[in-house]
Amino acid sequence: MKQKNCLYLIQSKRIFIKTTFALYILVSVSILGQSPESFFPSEVGNLWEYQGNISGLDWRIIGDSIASNGNRFLFTIGKPFLYRLDTLFNVYERYSNGAEDHAYDLEADSGDVWIYGPYYAWVAGIDSVLVFGEATIMKIIRVGPEYPDSNWSNFYYQEQYLASGFGIIYHWEEPGNVAFLRGCIVGGDTFGTVTSVHSSILNIPNEFILNQNYPNPFNPTTTIQFELPVPAKVQLTVYDLLGRRVRKLVNAEQTIGNYAVEFDARDLSSGVYVYQLVVADKAVLSRKMILLK
Repeated sequence: MKQKNCLYLIQSKRIFIKTTFALYILVSVSILGQSPESFFPSEVGNLWEYQGNISGLDWRIIGDSIASNGNRFLFTIGKPFLYRLDTLFNVYERYSNGAEDHAYDLEADSGDVWIYGPYYAWVAGIDSVLVFGEATIMKIIRVGPEYPDSNWSNFYYQEQYLASGFGIIYHWEEPGNVAFLRGCIVGGDTFGTVTSVHSSILNIPNEFILNQNYPNPFNPTTTIQFELPVPAKVQLTVYDLLGRRVRKLVNAEQTIGNYAVEFDARDLSSGVYVYQLVVADKAVLSRKMILLK
């Protein structure tokens, strides 16, 4: 791990806050004028594309829902999780097994710290910046293994810049991999260059599909694939021929996309089993598979 201190360019030079009193007042007012939500724009249809030596960062918001407690869930393409936004402006990465990581505290000021999985995340600074020619404010988010000291001199392995009105504009991670925002669509407006040619963004199925497992017959493991055209609560369950449930493989909210789940039957006897996909408590698809030991 190494300590990193870098400047980053987004179409024009990053503007540092100077020590003059007048500019200090100007920037302070600008920061106060930004709503916390603006650092993570969450409208359905928003899209981000990046370039650099980190792949798989492109993503799009394709659906959302609001729970009775005010929590909002964002369904995405290009992310291995969905986002949960609570009423206190926290953003969580929520995985299919129900586990969560506290990715961002959008209301955090410079010096604020929160727990991100097994690590610490903190706001290392707040600066004014130009993004695609637009003047805005960005927060520098760092992630590291130790609680940050008051000088922000800790080792860290990841850094992101969150810009008001744009979201994540820069991503750096150990050992020096970098990606920056090439273009985005936010609130219906397009900034920079957006190509939308990546399969992770465009590969959207047009119907619910439950594929035949492979291999079949199998011993002792096999893979079950299914496809979702819309975000939905999904249950994937295995039954024996008497209708008894032998394994629940998936029981979670899922985003649009293609999924592959491994079924390990080493503790079961040979025979015919049925796997069933229930989507949003409505669509039900099922197929048979043969365990042959």
